[in-house]
Amino acid sequence: MGCNCSTRKPPPMSRFYEIRGNATEKGLMHGSLLGTQIGRCWDFYSSLFYRVGWTDNEIKRAMAAVKSTLVKTFPQYMAEIEGIAEAANIAEWKILALNSRTEILNARRKTSSWSKEKSERIKKAIQDDNGECTSLFSEKAGVLAQNWDWAKTMESLFIVLRIVKEDGKKILMLTEPGIIGKIGMNSDGVGTCLNLIYHSETAAKWGGLKRDIFEGTIPIHIMCRAILDAPSLKKAVSTIKGVPRSCATMSHLLVADKSSDWAMLEIGGKVVDVIGGKESKEELPVHTNHFLKCGYAEEKTGGPSSYARYDRCVELHKKKCDTLADVQAVLSDAEGKLPICRPYLPSLELGIKKIGTCCSVAMELASGKLHITLGSPMTVPYTTFDIHTGGEEGE
Repeated sequence: MGCNCSTRKPPPMSRFYEIRGNATEKGLMHGSLLGTQIGRCWDFYSSLFYRVGWTDNEIKRAMAAVKSTLVKTFPQYMAEIEGIAEAANIAEWKILALNSRTEILNARRKTSSWSKEKSERIKKAIQDDNGECTSLFSEKAGVLAQNWDWAKTMESLFIVLRIVKEDGKKILMLTEPGIIGKIGMNSDGVGTCLNLIYHSETAAKWGGLKRDIFEGTIPIHIMCRAILDAPSLKKAVSTIKGVPRSCATMSHLLVADKSSDWAMLEIGGKVVDVIGGKESKEELPVHTNHFLKCGYAEEKTGGPSSYARYDRCVELHKKKCDTLADVQAVLSDAEGKLPICRPYLPSLELGIKKIGTCCSVAMELASGKLHITLGSPMTVPYTTFDIHTGGEEGE
């Protein structure tokens, strides 16, 4: 079990950033500190949006609908996004699109310009693709963890962001430049992981057949931020159950707290299914990229990699998952043809040359320590960041 991890020194602190203040101030700091990286992030994602058939005008219309819902539901997050756009000198709709990139890519489907042959090729590629992330929680260790599997391009772009709020509470998370919520934890001991799920028959309804009817929604990355702003697991779950959602928000959130309670939130468009918990006798806190329930339990909703990684993670979790080291060993498991720790391989679906495990992250929710490989765990060791001090502690 495990991959051959390098012993070279961790990358410099340039991957760590801190923002603070009110919503606008946090956004201005984010945009000022990371303007160049946000531009690179947009270049990457916009190329994917265009590749699956979106145009700028379609994205603008979709983001107008998202903004309308965001202003009503979480005005503070819209103010933060406006601050990012202003300081980075990047159009507001583009920052909204970065924060909605899961929904935009989930809505991929054939357009009027696609031939029947191309539509069938894309459909087959989705079914055969390698899949994405693996997440798990160890109740005994109080460690919430996941591998973030995505394009190699993002390995050099993702950041560790510490947010100090006006009331002194803090957030520490892995995110992408310009995106205000992702995988992380807060100083109240609440954390979240994120897994994409793609179910084409449902997700493709977003925008209508001509992509001209966009239902307002709270994007999944904004939901992650709402969890990280929640003072408790109970509040986090109730918040997610109450926010507006669209067909294209197909994801899973593994949420846990410092008392070792947890919940898996499967979001199937407008449906949210809450699975498990500390008292659960049936479910393990393990998830990959297919639905376990949410009305889709009898359907195939993921590729071969998702099911293989899930089965292997369950096996290892049952065998030994009692310490931080145990959890990290699960994340680095490289056994099998479709392993948990994934080498970089081409993605037929999106035309990306290399998709694999960009990093591993393990969060000790009680102590506030976030352990992360600032690059592929196959080549980079863990670096530790402390939510209370923001400092780096080499491992």
